[in-house]
Amino acid sequence: MIRNRRFPDFPPISQVPPALDFAMPKPETLDQIPRGQFVSVVGVVGDEDDPIARRLNDLGVRKGVQIEVLRRAPLGDPTVFELCGYQLCLRRTESVRVEVSRLPGANPENPARAT
Repeated sequence: MIRNRRFPDFPPISQVPPALDFAMPKPETLDQIPRGQFVSVVGVVGDEDDPIARRLNDLGVRKGVQIEVLRRAPLGDPTVFELCGYQLCLRRTESVRVEVSRLPGANPENPARAT
């Protein structure tokens, strides 16, 4: 049993309970959202020097923008999204950088958009 020499009144290190994990849950990324769902962009991973983050910003993927997942390719990559009045096709490596939150009341299977 290991004792703390500086603070002898404390319990031994082996008896100290592990710290509770109060970490915030990771936000969902755009590649995890099913077809027909509406989401709002929380942020884009990357700094101003990152060419992919800069390109996503130029394409309109910014904080607060609403995006709808329209359709996916048969193997799941790429995916077509609708935002700002146009359709955008992104690969999974690009859509994983976009952190989103789901909007309430979105229909997961929107029959009007089925293709």
